[in-house]
Amino acid sequence: MVKADQRAKILVMAGAVLAYCAAPWFGFVFDDRKDVLANATLLHLSSIPGYFVHAGSYLVGNLSFYRPVSGVWTNLNYFFFGLHPSAGHIALLLLHGVAALLCYRVVWVVMQDTAIATLAALLFALHPVHVESVAWISGCPDPLATVFILLALLFHLRAQEKWQFCLLSLAAFAAALLCKETALVYPLLIVVHTLLLGNQPNRVGAALKRAGPYFLVAAAYIAARIHILGAFSHTLTPLPWKTQRLTLPSLAVFYVRLLCWPAGLSPFYDMPYIKTASFSSFVMPLLMLLAMSALLAWWIRSMRGAPDRLRGAPDSLRAAPDEDKLRWRQAIFFVAWMVLFLVPALNLSGLDAGEIAHDRYLYLPSIGFCVLAAIALNQLADKMHLRQTV
Repeated sequence: MVKADQRAKILVMAGAVLAYCAAPWFGFVFDDRKDVLANATLLHLSSIPGYFVHAGSYLVGNLSFYRPVSGVWTNLNYFFFGLHPSAGHIALLLLHGVAALLCYRVVWVVMQDTAIATLAALLFALHPVHVESVAWISGCPDPLATVFILLALLFHLRAQEKWQFCLLSLAAFAAALLCKETALVYPLLIVVHTLLLGNQPNRVGAALKRAGPYFLVAAAYIAARIHILGAFSHTLTPLPWKTQRLTLPSLAVFYVRLLCWPAGLSPFYDMPYIKTASFSSFVMPLLMLLAMSALLAWWIRSMRGAPDRLRGAPDSLRAAPDEDKLRWRQAIFFVAWMVLFLVPALNLSGLDAGEIAHDRYLYLPSIGFCVLAAIALNQLADKMHLRQTV
């Protein structure tokens, strides 16, 4: 008989593959034409070491990025599959499946709840907003970085068992950084996790101690990046600081809408820069953002009174006392996950002009959203007495 954990993993992997099963029939599009079809560095495996020491790595004509591990992935795909897009799409589809499985595992370790972990991983696997990252060959940096971030966290949570897990976690974090610079905020996630869910008496000291090695790896990466690129990042679109601040509320609301209601997805969006604080373009999005934040805070606060939420329900449906005490802290952790990993995408001056919004920027942050949605659906099932014991 297949165990519940195995059933959940099979379900998550199947969902991830079936949701994007049409991808192998897609071709090369957009940046694939220059970064794959016209990329001479892919002709030889000997090009791989150069990805780690040259600006732009494998990206043709783009010296603003340093993503050598993503270059290794692209080079190996070319080496094994040549210019057959279907094989590259299948590899990326399987990578998405691995990310979904790791999402399940991370959520289970943090939440200790199979139902929530399964539902969160399924939501992540099936979410339509991931189409750009899964069905576009050049979209590989986000799934790659996500896989390594999830591995880093899994190893970190086991670091107290064996010191080798600490080394594996640091190595996975370093690999994530070399896939995409978004991973730089990961040490802050470790701080948040320790402060909220750590069992040490001095949580502040423990947070600094546990996150310290990751900050050192991040510092080494920043130093190498500055040395190779000549600066930490290059300004692709010079924007006044005022314009960036005025644009952020509407952009944040747009991303929340994509997560909650992923309709009208597109490779490109007509998101204008906001230059004046008008009611429709700035005040209203800001009020919407504040209202959503207040609603989220109220919902998390309501979890602190969780023992009363199932009054009148059968004992089998009631959560354990320890679970009740931790649930609101776990929710805050995944809110932090969603926010922290979205922050790098809000650096508007580092993005191409007119391209300030892309679906792929939500791939890693969406894990936090999917967990929050799974918690909410689990609460609804509890109140309706629909949840079954596994």
